[in-house]
Amino acid sequence: MPIAVSDAGPLIHLAQINKLHLLKKLFEKVIITPNVKREAVDEGLRLGHADAQIINKAVEEGWIIIKELSKHLASASKGLAEGEGISRTDAETLLFAKEEKAEILVDEKALQPGKNVWTQSLEHMDCVIRKSKNGLY
Repeated sequence: MPIAVSDAGPLIHLAQINKLHLLKKLFEKVIITPNVKREAVDEGLRLGHADAQIINKAVEEGWIIIKELSKHLASASKGLAEGEGISRTDAETLLFAKEEKAEILVDEKALQPGKNVWTQSLEHMDCVIRKSKNGLY
């Protein structure tokens, strides 16, 4: 099974519709950066959002893993964010996925047309959403 690196948005949206568990079926593990955890879990828990509790449970269960970026990637993400006009967290997620040779789960905003950012296939996420809407999961 492949691994995935995820931004906060896909985790939040899947948790909001009680479908976060689908990622566990599709990927061996889902890796997030500390900044993604802050956005998806810490801030959500502070605001009392139920989706943050669901994501936090997946972290506690160990199939969503928080990994620190190397100093090199942290520095590169700053340059990518500034150069492409995307958030630092999006840049970290993109670079981390490339380094890990992983599938990437991000919001469309990080991949807008005209951005010079490379991406891997988002077919898995599209498949999850379609199957979820059709009641297959």
